[in-house]
Amino acid sequence: MAAAAVSKRMADMERALGTQLLIRSSRGVNATPAGDILLRHAKQLVQGVEQMQSDLSEFSSGVRGLVRVLANISSIVEFLPEEIASFLQTNENIHVVLEERASSEIVRGIAEGSADIGICRDFVAEREVEMLPFREDHFCVVVHRSHPLASRSEVSFADTLGYQHIASPPTSRCMR
Repeated sequence: MAAAAVSKRMADMERALGTQLLIRSSRGVNATPAGDILLRHAKQLVQGVEQMQSDLSEFSSGVRGLVRVLANISSIVEFLPEEIASFLQTNENIHVVLEERASSEIVRGIAEGSADIGICRDFVAEREVEMLPFREDHFCVVVHRSHPLASRSEVSFADTLGYQHIASPPTSRCMR
């Protein structure tokens, strides 16, 4: 595009927006704060278009479907690799997009339609979604061999309450 055409389009844009985007001087052109904001948004738009093209290019190569999955870290590590691999073996024309999220974000994502399936802890309730059992996750208590609980074959959480616990903060990835 010729420099004069770019200059005209920028002047037209400034008129349409009602604000100056560029400071013109004999030494060149610099962006105003509004121009910087315009540039940031333009970059985001270009990235969005590139991402859209990338996502849609899979369809031209034979992919005919997309399943968007939101899951918490424990299900991603423990269950989903095997499940997704098995699914993809029998559904080779479907692409799976897996994103890690906290359980509350997973339920919100399903309710808002940003994902098709969610795997999370069952304590989260939301009226717009249906919660179905998927897998059971078992936890273990790790103690030194000399600890009073070490000789037991089973331990309930209540059995551990008389002892010190090492805990992660609620925002930790392992607690989500």
